[in-house]
Amino acid sequence: MDGFDDAMIKAYHEYDSDEPQDDGSVDEDNTVEILHLYTLRPPVSTEKKRALGAPKKVGLAQGPKPNLKQDFGCILHFPEIKMVFCARADGTTAFWDIRSERNRGECHFLRAHKGQVTCLLKLTARPGSDIQLPLVVTASADASLKVWDPMKIKEPGMNKEATCAQTLTGHGGTVTAVVRVGDYLISGSTDRKIFLWRAESGREAAFYPWFEHLKTIATCEGWVNSIHYTNSRNVGDLGAVYAADSTGAVIRFKPSLVEGQQRGEECFLEFDIVNNQGKVSTSSTPHLQFGRLISGRGLSHVLFLAELDYVLTVAYDNKMRIYNNDTKRVVGSLENPHDCPFTDIAYDRVHHQVFLIDKYGFLFVYDIPKEKLILTHRLLTEPLLAIEYNLRSDELGISLKNRVTWWQLVRDTSYQEADHSHSGPVVGIQFAVAQGPDKTEDPLKYVFSCSLDNTVRMWDAYDMACLRTLEEHRSDLVCMRFCESRNTLVTGHDNGTVRLWNLDTASTINMTKHANTVSCIINAVLRRGEEFILTGGFDGRVGIWDIRKKHNVRPHLVTMFEAHAGSEVLCLLHDASKNTIITAGNDTVIKVWAASTYELLGQHTGHTEAIGCLALDANFLFSGSEDTTIRVWDALSKPTSNL
Repeated sequence: MDGFDDAMIKAYHEYDSDEPQDDGSVDEDNTVEILHLYTLRPPVSTEKKRALGAPKKVGLAQGPKPNLKQDFGCILHFPEIKMVFCARADGTTAFWDIRSERNRGECHFLRAHKGQVTCLLKLTARPGSDIQLPLVVTASADASLKVWDPMKIKEPGMNKEATCAQTLTGHGGTVTAVVRVGDYLISGSTDRKIFLWRAESGREAAFYPWFEHLKTIATCEGWVNSIHYTNSRNVGDLGAVYAADSTGAVIRFKPSLVEGQQRGEECFLEFDIVNNQGKVSTSSTPHLQFGRLISGRGLSHVLFLAELDYVLTVAYDNKMRIYNNDTKRVVGSLENPHDCPFTDIAYDRVHHQVFLIDKYGFLFVYDIPKEKLILTHRLLTEPLLAIEYNLRSDELGISLKNRVTWWQLVRDTSYQEADHSHSGPVVGIQFAVAQGPDKTEDPLKYVFSCSLDNTVRMWDAYDMACLRTLEEHRSDLVCMRFCESRNTLVTGHDNGTVRLWNLDTASTINMTKHANTVSCIINAVLRRGEEFILTGGFDGRVGIWDIRKKHNVRPHLVTMFEAHAGSEVLCLLHDASKNTIITAGNDTVIKVWAASTYELLGQHTGHTEAIGCLALDANFLFSGSEDTTIRVWDALSKPTSNL
């Protein structure tokens, strides 16, 4: 696969970050999320290690640079045998056994081709077919196709070159496309020819099928860039084959049973070129299904969507077009906003969605029934070269220059925006369960949100109806916590005030002890089943508050200790199993304190920027920092370093 212009990519990134990001938009009516699952990588070769890691010898001739080009290309996911294959520009095919996470790290190669591997095809065993084993077909720039037995590949110690069952030759140029139709293979090449191959019948005793070249079914005006076959799965429908070439032409072939043959017998087919009225053509010149583009640009991909009777094309004019097969008119289109061609395409025939990628790292999801783009998502900031969609698991495989990434599609995550929402950024949100006035009734479920518009809103968790709005007029709101046991809302403010809001009486109590902004609030049971409120502030101190009202004693500060001298406390956490308080801030240190004596027990160091959040799962402490890292700490051991 040809490389991309690094200067173009660098220029494009001038307005953007070099880090992977979600630079996209979604259709709120049909949200699709993309979650990264895992990455498949090839092993670093000895040659590359030597080239990248060995020191240069000064004063001596270095010799020619080693060829480290190993761009990945098309992907083949074989779920029946749980393997993933990926074509490479150096003539090899990388493959991984993905049965377990451990196996995913082991990459092996098929090394028989002498040119770039251009396309991959899986052949699954089918009843009544001469193909009774799962096989893999690879096509290459060396003008050949090879048939492999992936089950032999999985045997330990097997010579990976010895698993090639057959080599198909005859093309005079790079084989660019291959599809299966029953026991037939159809291949296209830069020699402009489309070949028909068939698995030889009567070889039941043979271990592998043997493909014979039957004939050339078409000679195109340009290079054959793409071939696609599918059928509607309706009874009696044999489907159709579409081919697209470098001149922008689309040709259609109609499979039909050989005259006199009945269904249920061994299937022999004829492949006739049909004109744009769907009738068999007797002309030696292939009929075009659709007019060529005015721009004169060629086509890189063609897909036949049999269940919709649509034909989809991707052209080098940066556009995808969808044609109605009856009217031959364009019913949908998508132009790449980044002024570059789409590099590959995949189709989900269940949801009728098209997935496209480009060299700037973007994934596009186009919904055909809605006739609009529903997702633009920047997965990475490097070229995405090929894409494969797995219908069974609803996953996408995407190849890059030196690895294959696997992604999960998460659907049906549509959302609605609540009415009467905030007018400023939301800085805090909490789900809470509160007991209603009648203690015998089920608890009420609420959502509280705190915003820089200086309001706290209480929402019904069922329908997100706004039940109450609490307004602050004295100082900016910074943080919030709802104490369920007291039915009390606690807010922290920019002027150092901690305010208690009684939701039953709508009264408030102000407590001011912090010398600067109150940045975080938590509630914790510290001793004898008594619940306290803990606050952290920009003054570097932590306050412990008793918010109970008893014997005419108002809520008050129990104690306050200096946790981060000369720094700001940004987050707090209470470890109930060890009864410790964990604090962190912009001094990059996590400190652990005894909740009973407020004595410093130890600290975790490792972050290089301010720590903004903490989370605890059993004995693992997680910390997130502005240094863009998440660190995991052993909460059982002496606090000194991270895992």
